[in-house]
Amino acid sequence: METIGKGHFTLKRIFEENWERFVSSHRSDITFSAAYNVWKVMNCREPNGLGYTTFACPDHPDQITHIPRSCKSRFCPVCAKIQVDKWVADMNRLFPNCPYFHITFTVPSQFRILLFEKRSLLNAVFSAGARTLLSFLGEQGILPAITAVLHTFGSDLKRHVHVHFIVSAGGLK
Repeated sequence: METIGKGHFTLKRIFEENWERFVSSHRSDITFSAAYNVWKVMNCREPNGLGYTTFACPDHPDQITHIPRSCKSRFCPVCAKIQVDKWVADMNRLFPNCPYFHITFTVPSQFRILLFEKRSLLNAVFSAGARTLLSFLGEQGILPAITAVLHTFGSDLKRHVHVHFIVSAGGLK
């Protein structure tokens, strides 16, 4: 077995080398959405996959640049990082300039498979976390600024449903 070092498209390379074999033995378990997102990752920034955009300078028509298109999938490590950075910048502009806490609510492992089988329940994870925070802080007479992000996988790519909350260290009284 070859060890893949750090670098761009590691997940992409794993898919390229193993996806067909995986599909052949797990076809009935793969949703359309999952297959489509894997296809997007495998074709991300590939001119023969997602195509490319051509740029030319009007003053120098012989100078042409082709830029491969990105997949923009949240499942793609490269594109997701770009989206996360943009989201963080947007949140920094929207939220007050004050200290914050990072609070994570996780789902016990025995319930995670249920959330994957019935994805509509994922909203309940958000709601339970938000209600808990607002109830606790409401008892202190505080209305905080809150934002949340749902993750359905951990950094090791195993199913691990959890919600990250960013909560202001103070709030309106």
